[in-house]
Parts: sequence; C-alpha cells; structure tokens
Amino acid sequence: MLRREFVLAGLAALATAAAAAQEAGPAGQTWSIESAHGDFTVDFAPDGRVQDSRGGGETWHFDGRTLCVRTRGQEICEPWRGLSVGESYMSRAWSNTREPVRVTRIA
Repeated sequence: MLRREFVLAGLAALATAAAAAQEAGPAGQTWSIESAHGDFTVDFAPDGRVQDSRGGGETWHFDGRTLCVRTRGQEICEPWRGLSVGESYMSRAWSNTREPVRVTRIA
C-alpha cells in the first residue's frame, strides 16, 4: 500500500511540474531558428519582451495554449509545444517565405 501511495505521489508531482511548464510558456527560454536563408536565436524575457539575434524584438504573449510573438512588425502565432532543451520541431510560421524551418529550444 505504501508503495502505491509513493508511485501516485510521484505521478502527481510530474503532472504538477508539466502543468507549471505549460502555464509559464517560453518565459526565460532561448530558441534557435534554422532556415535555408540563415539562422537566428530568439530570447523570451519573463516580462513579455522578445529579442532576436538579428536585432529585432518586440513582445510575446501566451494564453496557456497558443504562443504569439511580435517581432520586426510581424506576429507569429502557433500552438504551444512545451519543448525541453534540445527538442525541436519543423514550422512554416517562423519563415517569411513560409518555407519550413527548424525551431529548437537551446536554453
């Protein structure tokens, strides 16, 4: 019985940690965007500011499900993926030409 309670407590802790990561969105994270036209990084400040390595930067907001980033006069919105460091996905939203780019969380 004690072992079952320990396992349930561990599962509850994992679920809580996952929910906290979901609620926080990208605050404090850095992402790498890799495309055929060049690579850049994006830093998400906890106060809602965003800065990219190309010199652009404005704001980001997260509603718990969708991440929207406004940079260089353009807004990009995508479903939240909650990446861990080193994980990546392919997206067309981060490309002006709508070509696929690789988005990787690096910090």
